Amino acid sequence: MYRPYGKEVPREGYWAMYEEIMKRNGGRPHWAK
Repeated sequence: MYRPYGKEVPREGYWAMYEEIMKRNGGRPHWAK
């Protein structure tokens, strides 16, 4: 996993928010056309 400057990145919250937005708007991964 890429760690900028050797530090952990708090990405779990970002992706959880992204997933919620996508679910709410009926979003799908691009490969699920």
